[in-house]
Amino acid sequence: MIYVYNFEDFVDILNLLGQMAAQFNIGYGYEEDPNKITDYQITVIDFDENFQQRSTQYI
Repeated sequence: MIYVYNFEDFVDILNLLGQMAAQFNIGYGYEEDPNKITDYQITVIDFDENFQQRSTQYI
């Protein structure tokens, strides 16, 4: 599981996982107020190990 604490890093990781043709689940954590997100959680299920050799990018 990958934990990310700011939105910009979260988006960067999602872009990388998209390039890897990865299958993943995402979630987020918060304390008392659901509008105040404290972290984002990414669980990678599977990805293409040869993604750097492909000419097609998946997003």
